[in-house]
Amino acid sequence: MRITDFLEMDEHYQSLTSEVLEQLEIQVKYEGYIKRQDEEIEKFKKLEHILIPEEFEYGSVKGFRAEALEKFEKFRPRSAGQASRISGITPSDIAVLMVYLKNWKKSKQAAPAGV
Repeated sequence: MRITDFLEMDEHYQSLTSEVLEQLEIQVKYEGYIKRQDEEIEKFKKLEHILIPEEFEYGSVKGFRAEALEKFEKFRPRSAGQASRISGITPSDIAVLMVYLKNWKKSKQAAPAGV
């Protein structure tokens, strides 16, 4: 949308200053981008709460690329959020990690105490 579109929509817009009209135009133009950015922020916040146990064995994970395995073992991230910020780690590496973490946690919960 352009400023002139606001003016044509409703006579109330005609009383607005050019600065306010410019801000309206910017908000309309970038609304989709801002919404996607907010959604990405929420995803990252959720990843921060998914903790990776210290004893988690990255080498037992089938499906990691060699580079991902090397970096996970070197840096040993404490959360999926940290893992996602390691240079060279792809979204598919994180997806594989999440599946294995979920299964690993289930197997630990199902194991008898002391095992």
